[in-house]
Amino acid sequence: MALLQVSGLRRKKSRGNCGVARSLWIVRAGRALRARLGISHVSKKFSEVNRVRLVMRGGQVLLLLLLSSLCYGCASLEQLSDMDGGTREDHLSRTDSLLKIASDVEAQGDPSTAIKLYRDAVKSSGNAASANIRLGEACLHGNEIQEAIAAYRAALATEPANNEALLGLGAALVQNGALEEGLADLAKAAPQVGTGTAYNRLGVAQMMVGQFANAEKAFKVARRATPGDLDIATNLALAAALGGDEHRAR
Repeated sequence: MALLQVSGLRRKKSRGNCGVARSLWIVRAGRALRARLGISHVSKKFSEVNRVRLVMRGGQVLLLLLLSSLCYGCASLEQLSDMDGGTREDHLSRTDSLLKIASDVEAQGDPSTAIKLYRDAVKSSGNAASANIRLGEACLHGNEIQEAIAAYRAALATEPANNEALLGLGAALVQNGALEEGLADLAKAAPQVGTGTAYNRLGVAQMMVGQFANAEKAFKVARRATPGDLDIATNLALAAALGGDEHRAR
């Protein structure tokens, strides 16, 4: 996890109001972080819940800075360039930081916060296809299917030939019940993406519409791409069983 350690800051034990002491410490920590990052002004939304988290490890105080509010509400790089005199390179760097932090937060099992960060990354990137794809994946995993569909379509609007976005859109459409439309997108995108995940998604969609033989073929390709994946192996056995091949299902 990407963590920023603030040197010289230690929480002092207080016999007074612990809540007040903690708040004062957070203010000091925030000032130190802003100075370290070269940020002269931060939106009031910076103080919202989930923007700064305290993590205690080995007696040291570490701050996980969630940078989503640094570029809050901006829809394009032109607008971002007007904020605080920053350059486009500065804001692209902040977008990259947002994406990395969102990925770390998602890996720690907090999908709702990760999705919020990915949304901010989309805004700060000027609606870039890559950021929309990351948002779509997070929403897909977080069962926010409608938002996932919207994110993938936004990515395709920017980059119509982006097969990662088409693959994600197909998977989201299948989960949303649009099996035929989703399967068509997956069948087109999976060979282009070529990963185990891509062919696994294709195979699942094919099983859902009763194409067991095609699903078995897709899972075999997925297994070759990702030999140790137990989910793919299980899906392959299930497709073989549903297709009537009990011998290959074992």
